[in-house]
Amino acid sequence: MSDICKGCGRLRSEAGVDRVAIGRRYTRRHGWHNATTLACKWCGTWIKWDRPIPNTVDEIIEYSNDTGHKFFCRENMRAFHSLVADGVTVYEGRAYFVTSEQDRYGYDDARAWGGRREYTVRALVPGGDVRTIGEFGEYATLRNARRAIVELARGGGE
Repeated sequence: MSDICKGCGRLRSEAGVDRVAIGRRYTRRHGWHNATTLACKWCGTWIKWDRPIPNTVDEIIEYSNDTGHKFFCRENMRAFHSLVADGVTVYEGRAYFVTSEQDRYGYDDARAWGGRREYTVRALVPGGDVRTIGEFGEYATLRNARRAIVELARGGGE
């Protein structure tokens, strides 16, 4: 087994590894038993989608909420003044999309952007968790964030 995760490219020792159930399996030696495999804690590689990969923003929100994750809950979206941009790119088993966050208070500290809206590339992984790709609020425009997803799909890295 390789030390590098094939999903996210991180070292398994840094990201961590969980043993996850992948269903029931039959073998001559053990008969029917619950099969498990190792999965990267960061990206969930080895976890299989339990339904078709979401292709729209509405499907992403529905899938994430159905699996019990709170990324898209009303309180979280309101706290960061978040919006989800239209458009989903499916690449290597993950659904990539763009969110934007705005600081409406204009505080002069490291977390504030002076009221500007900033854009973040996100990925939905199997299991419904939403991961930040790159840095939070890394892009100044929606166009730049979408361009980053295209570069990622072309092999430009994360």
